Amino acid sequence: MTIKNNRIELTSEESNIFTRQFKIGIIKQLYKEKLLTGEQYDQVIKAINS
Repeated sequence: MTIKNNRIELTSEESNIFTRQFKIGIIKQLYKEKLLTGEQYDQVIKAINS
């Protein structure tokens, strides 16, 4: 990770990790708000992690 002109530049690997964690965070929030069932939550998390 580098910072240039007040912007954060991520390596390809860091970008992939960030994207995966972002998606997981959104799915967890949807589950907490009861917009996803436990089964849906598990399926989506497995798909993201594979």
